[in-house]
Amino acid sequence: MQMEYIGAYLRFKREQQHKDAGALCLSCNLTRMQLHSIEQGKSEAHPNTIKRICDYLNIDFIALFQHQEKYRELLEESFIALIYMRKDEQQMLMQKIEALHFEHSILYPQYLLIHLMYVAIHEGAVEKYQSLLKQCSYFIDVLEPRHQFIYYLYKGYYQMLSGQLEESLHTLCFADGLSVLEHREILYSMYGRLYYYRREIVLAIEYYKKAYELLEKKWNINRLLATQCALAACYNRMKEYDVALQRLMDTLKLAKQYKNTAVIERTYYEIVMNRFMVRDYHSVIQLGEKAITIHHQPQYLYFLISYASVKENEMEKAYLWLKQRLKQDTNALLQQLLTYVYHMAQGTSVLPYLVELIQQLEKNQMDTCELYRFLLEDLANLYHDAGCYQKESYCLRKLMQTGY
Repeated sequence: MQMEYIGAYLRFKREQQHKDAGALCLSCNLTRMQLHSIEQGKSEAHPNTIKRICDYLNIDFIALFQHQEKYRELLEESFIALIYMRKDEQQMLMQKIEALHFEHSILYPQYLLIHLMYVAIHEGAVEKYQSLLKQCSYFIDVLEPRHQFIYYLYKGYYQMLSGQLEESLHTLCFADGLSVLEHREILYSMYGRLYYYRREIVLAIEYYKKAYELLEKKWNINRLLATQCALAACYNRMKEYDVALQRLMDTLKLAKQYKNTAVIERTYYEIVMNRFMVRDYHSVIQLGEKAITIHHQPQYLYFLISYASVKENEMEKAYLWLKQRLKQDTNALLQQLLTYVYHMAQGTSVLPYLVELIQQLEKNQMDTCELYRFLLEDLANLYHDAGCYQKESYCLRKLMQTGY
């Protein structure tokens, strides 16, 4: 019997059901030491003993071991689809997997890892992601090394999304230390994203380039395109706008060719941001309106388009976008951004709104560094026009600190 799997599974189910270890020992005629040894997978136990524990925990003993070969094949197929970012294939395989009720199988740890990867890639639901990470942690010691490696990569990714950048770095370094040679392109991509969030752009570019080389060798087109887009975003952040734009246009062309909608969405957003940062408002409106029709999570596109519309004196268009989003969106930061544009359009004093907005953006520079820098320029200009040169000087010093 695969005691390491069985033991971890039984411990997980017992703790999930809040069953006391002592009560289980009494019911199944076991000592605490014996139960601990079984749950740790350190000793072989008689099948009858395992069955008694399963009965106590309402687990179907026979179902645990059924269809293992078929299940392994399906899980491996799903794992490869997730590694290669084959979206349609992933969704089809996940539907098959969910129909098989893996929670009753000894292969539940592998299923949890696949589910974790799927949620991270497709759903991004933080609470669900956190719950799956916690469940996976019960089984980390029984997963094979390449699966342990992937677990730590996605744990680091979760910490990144939660703003825990130092913790994420430690987790990724731990994964790096596992000396697993497979899937290192994903590790390098994760490092790239982390350093991008930390605004250490030279390091981000270095790691993205390492990832790109490996992905190219493996012909992992979907991750390759995502990495190409991420590299362009780095050049955007370095204010190398012409270099970034050329890379983005090349990425968009290839993403359309390979019908990669996720990369098309991200690339359009980065192109709009690129044009916004150089204050090409006509292109922002033109490209932004196209981007918004295909983007399932428009992020700050509504702000970019409405701001550009005001600057181009297309007030009707600006009010149309503001009306659509001001009452609907639950994102507090986006609400503040749109409120700022509304007061711009109204011609009222925007200074108090802008000061408050910049304070909020300062707290969240991981994702909004470009907007922070852009609006800080606006604030410096407002202070200059008002003759507040000390405050203007303070804004300019802040701007210099955000440079690369």
